Amino acid sequence: MVWGDSELSWDLVGLASERIQNNDRLWNAIDQRTGIGNAYLMHSLRNHTRALYSFRILLQRSRRFETTDPRDRIFAVLGLPTTDASTDKGLLFLEPDYALSVSELYLRVARRIIEKEQSLGILSAVQHRADIEEEEGIPTWVPRWHRFSINILAGVDGNSHSVATGLPNHEFKLKHKDPGSLMVKGLEIGTVSNLTDTMSQQDFQTAEVHDPTSNVWSQRVECLFGQPTESDLKALAWTMTAGKDWADEPIHDPASHLADFIAWWSKVSIHAPDIGARSTAEIGNAERFLVAASDCWDRRLFVTENGYVGLGPEALRAGDVVCVISGGPVLYILRKKKEHYFLVGESYVYGMMGRESAQKWREGGLQLKEFELR
Repeated sequence: MVWGDSELSWDLVGLASERIQNNDRLWNAIDQRTGIGNAYLMHSLRNHTRALYSFRILLQRSRRFETTDPRDRIFAVLGLPTTDASTDKGLLFLEPDYALSVSELYLRVARRIIEKEQSLGILSAVQHRADIEEEEGIPTWVPRWHRFSINILAGVDGNSHSVATGLPNHEFKLKHKDPGSLMVKGLEIGTVSNLTDTMSQQDFQTAEVHDPTSNVWSQRVECLFGQPTESDLKALAWTMTAGKDWADEPIHDPASHLADFIAWWSKVSIHAPDIGARSTAEIGNAERFLVAASDCWDRRLFVTENGYVGLGPEALRAGDVVCVISGGPVLYILRKKKEHYFLVGESYVYGMMGRESAQKWREGGLQLKEFELR
C-alpha cells in the first residue's frame, strides 16, 4: 500500500483488517464503508486456496467496492473461486458479455442465482432507497449491485433467520417468456399502519434529551405507540437490533440486552422506562446497545394494523404488506401494484422471526397465497 512516499506491506494491512474483523466490538463500531471490510475480504480470499463463498455471497461481500462500469460488479469477480463454479476448469458462474446492458445483466444474474441455489436468499440483497419504481427495466426484486447502503438483516451469509422454515419448499417460479416476473408463495402477516422517519447513524451518535417537544426518539415512539407500555419498549429493544446483540449474534442473554436498551433509552427519551427502572439502567451499557442497533441506520420502525412491531427499509410506506415468502430467510415488505407486487425490501418483525408464521398457517390462521413480483 502506497501513501505519498511511504509504503506498507499488504500483508500487514490484511492482518490488521483481520484483527478488527475478529474483534466484534471494533467491527460493529466502525463505519465499514471506510474500506476495512474491503481489505479483509481481499485478505481472506488471497489466503485461501479453496472457495469460501457462493457467487451470491461473494457479490454481497464485494458490494462496497467501487467500479467505473456497474457491469464490473459482476464481471470483475467471475475469476474468483466460488462454491457454485469451477474457475480452475474454466467454468465460470456466468460468461462475461459487455454487449449486455446493466439491467439485462443484473436480471440474468438474479435468475441464475435463484436457479442455482433453489432459494430466494437473493431478495435480501435488494436495497431500495426512497423510490422503488421500476428503474431502467430492472424489476424491483433484482438487486442493484452498484448500490449499497445498509447491512443485510438476514446476515451476509443468509443464516441469521429462517422464518420460512415449515412452509412448502421451492414455492417459486421463473417465467421464460417474461423474465422480469418472479412468482412466489407466502403468507401475509400484516399491513403497515404507522411508521417513523428514516433513522440515521447520526441520530444514535448525537442523541440526548433536550427540549421534550423536539426529542427525536420520543417523537418516533409516540408515532408508533402513543404512550409506550412496558411491552412496547421490550419489543423495541429487540426490533432496533433485529434480534441480535452487540457481538452481532442472536440474543443469548435477554436480561443483559434489555438492560443495555434501558440504559440507552433512559438517556435519549422523555418516556422513562418502567422495566426494572433505575437499577436496571445502571447495570446496562448504553454504548453496547448502540453497537447492536447499527441495523437501524437508513431504516424505519413501523407497526402493523394488527399490532406487530417491525424494522423496515427506507422505501417503506403505510399500506405496504409484511410477508413471509417461501424460500426466503426473513420477512419482506411488498407493495401492491395492480395485479402484481413490488418488492420494497427486508423486514424484521418482533415475535415473528422463528416458526410462528408456519405454525399459524398449519393451524389455519394464515393462508398461503401467490404473489407475482415485478
